[in-house]
Amino acid sequence: MLRMKTVMHIFSEYRKPVLFTLAFLFAILPVLIRWYMFNIPGIIGFPQYYHQRIALDIIQGEFNWYDNLSFGGRPYTYPPGFVFTLAGFALLFGPEWGGVIFLGILGGFAGILIWELSKLLGINQKVSFVLCVLSPLFLYLFSNLSTRSPPIILGLAGIYLILRKKPWYFFSPFFALTFLYHWETGLVFLILAAFLLRDKKEALAVTLFSAFGFSALIYLPVLANLGIPVYTELHKDYLTRGYGLEYLDIGKHVWEFSSPLDSLYIPVFLLTLSGFFLTKNSFLRFWFIFAFVLSLISGRFFIYLFPVFALLSSSALESIRSKFKQILLIGMVVYLIIFIPGTVSTYASWWPTKEQTDAFLWIKKNTPENSTILTDWTLGHWVTGIAQRKNFMDGYAEYAPEVDKRFEQLLEFYKTCKVPEGYGIDYILMEKWFIESRNITCIYRFPVLYNNSDILIFGTEPSFNSSLSQESHSS
Repeated sequence: MLRMKTVMHIFSEYRKPVLFTLAFLFAILPVLIRWYMFNIPGIIGFPQYYHQRIALDIIQGEFNWYDNLSFGGRPYTYPPGFVFTLAGFALLFGPEWGGVIFLGILGGFAGILIWELSKLLGINQKVSFVLCVLSPLFLYLFSNLSTRSPPIILGLAGIYLILRKKPWYFFSPFFALTFLYHWETGLVFLILAAFLLRDKKEALAVTLFSAFGFSALIYLPVLANLGIPVYTELHKDYLTRGYGLEYLDIGKHVWEFSSPLDSLYIPVFLLTLSGFFLTKNSFLRFWFIFAFVLSLISGRFFIYLFPVFALLSSSALESIRSKFKQILLIGMVVYLIIFIPGTVSTYASWWPTKEQTDAFLWIKKNTPENSTILTDWTLGHWVTGIAQRKNFMDGYAEYAPEVDKRFEQLLEFYKTCKVPEGYGIDYILMEKWFIESRNITCIYRFPVLYNNSDILIFGTEPSFNSSLSQESHSS
């Protein structure tokens, strides 16, 4: 009993540092398991490798707003806030640890902001913190280099200051900074802020300051030079394959149904819905409706239910006044204890796998630096980020050069194995399951240079050194 009182005293005395540390440690846990238990080198994800590579270019003084590797060369048009912040952390802690610490710190602040928002809204702080931090959505946002994570934290900080009744010039910079990282997230939180502000003149001032502050400096020059991004065949393929642009699929956003990472556990999902109907807070209701409608438009918008799901779930539990409440809380804790290890493990072992990483590292070590690699566009960011070679295509569809033409040529290659001409393609990487699913049997007419763990690398010319092929087969 004395030890328990001591622990509670320490928590009460150093509450925010403890909360920050707990959230930080949980955010970086999947990466630690990935590196030191699963022995998978490299970070988690696909476009995350793109951002890491650009950050390294900044550190090395090679960044000139042009990317030499994506699509064989293209202008850099992403909002610069993320890669420059990442570059600063990479300079301090190294390229791998820099990103982990950067997002872990954001996760720590997320935990504190949830705690403080719960207090302002009269919701149980401990329950909100636990449900938020121990969720798949939390890991999705803060265990990998998500470009939406920094603006979400900035937006939450702005919402917190509005609820604290601070003047508009206190919180406007936070909303303006969100656009420095991601225009979509900035716009979402600007709409939330406009709803929360009762003074419409103040709302207009915040909107003008935020949307036309950094936005004018970042987006207008790009629009002036390159025009408005167009919907391409690659975007259509995103929809077909379910890569984030597809319509909301409830099954996909419930972890127990298919173990997706940007998802909720079933009890939390049900509590969130209950909280929506039970809460009297119009702002939380608007936030839920707004985010949920967005998720009906596109699955990738499901992340904007973070952290309103924790607030509504906690609010629903707060509304229960019977003994059933204690049973429900105990059941929730037991449920989380059972499922969290699986969630962390799933995320730690997520793509790229060790076998995939090894194949791209082989390309880096065994091919000329100016080589161009043909692979499915879904793996394109690994070509540039891990192998550090030019790709034919990747998932960066906005302003991509000849994107529809390239996509058509890629589909033609899957049918006839005709290598697209004029791009200097030297190597082809394909996984056996993909070859079989697309029936690309003609690909075996190319010389095999690497064959390991069902991942094949071919040369595009039959004159490649046979000793290299033998070496790769034995690796």
